[in-house]
Amino acid sequence: MNTPSSSDSSPQGLAQWVDSFFQRVERFQRPGVLVAVAAQLLVLCVMILTQMTPHMSGTTVWLKVVPVDPRDMFKGDYVILSYSMSQSSNASGWISADDVPAGTAVYVTLVPDDDGIHHRADQYLAEPPSSGLYIKGTRQGGNRIEYGIESFYVQAGSGLDYEQAARTGTLSAEVAIGEGGQAGLKQLRVNKP
Repeated sequence: MNTPSSSDSSPQGLAQWVDSFFQRVERFQRPGVLVAVAAQLLVLCVMILTQMTPHMSGTTVWLKVVPVDPRDMFKGDYVILSYSMSQSSNASGWISADDVPAGTAVYVTLVPDDDGIHHRADQYLAEPPSSGLYIKGTRQGGNRIEYGIESFYVQAGSGLDYEQAARTGTLSAEVAIGEGGQAGLKQLRVNKP
């Protein structure tokens, strides 16, 4: 099967290649090929839109973070993040393990922190609240909750800088929270002490 040459990469050349491809495919196979291609594109678009929804229409908040591990030998520097709302043992509004077993959704209401910049957890609920800002997480074993914003890839060589900032209490994460409490991590910021 011939592929379009690099010198013929215009839309017209691509169209001619696609046409010649379909001429080789039997008449009854064309719909199957089109359906397969359309299904793959649809799945890809849904995956992208699901991850982008909080960034496009969500409310942006800042959360205090603590990284755990600054390096992935295959992908480069990254920071694994933990938030004060990820450990619920000291929370006043925590629901029991009987109410929310591991693997179950947890909805955490957020209120402005005393510093006027960050947000903090207020209540931990088994159902989405009827009003107010909240983030959706998944209860892990013990009192740990994950929100899907626990890792962030950073410029090579800067992972340790972010870890140091977290240890001094000067690292913040900008998080977009969309409808239904879905969260997307936008950026990390090192605050001046």
